[in-house]
Amino acid sequence: MVRVYRGHRPEIASFPDIPDILIQLKKRFKLGLLSDGYLDVQQRKLEALGLSHHFDAVVFSDQWGKNAWKPSAHPFRAVLELLSTNAAQGVYVADNPAKDFLGARRAGMSSIRVRLPKGVYTAMEPETSDHAPNLEVTNLGQLEDTLLMIESMIDRDRAL
Repeated sequence: MVRVYRGHRPEIASFPDIPDILIQLKKRFKLGLLSDGYLDVQQRKLEALGLSHHFDAVVFSDQWGKNAWKPSAHPFRAVLELLSTNAAQGVYVADNPAKDFLGARRAGMSSIRVRLPKGVYTAMEPETSDHAPNLEVTNLGQLEDTLLMIESMIDRDRAL
């Protein structure tokens, strides 16, 4: 059954507003995607979603083996390198406090947690302060303003 599950072509769709949000964000920011899990499964998921053209860089952590899965900093650094962006300017957006934000922090990035009201990880709290994001949003429409706020903080720090 595992072989069948990992080999099937998924029939999945993104939240309806995701394509428009990505289009809007790409006008202002470089966008990277970091996907965790078995390489062939994650690649088929991205293909099924039809969103890859929105990203300037795509990294699948499993290309380096399971030791590179989140919370390893390695795939985060790989995305930054592909985007020609330093860690201080990188912001990771995700939802799972068990592994997403620790890896970003280890790579030197800021992070934003998307805690949607009915999200899979909504009730989960970070295990430690290192597992916590820098900021949190409760709807996807808040992402652009939150990213702009982080960008202005980074610019202000650079000017000092």
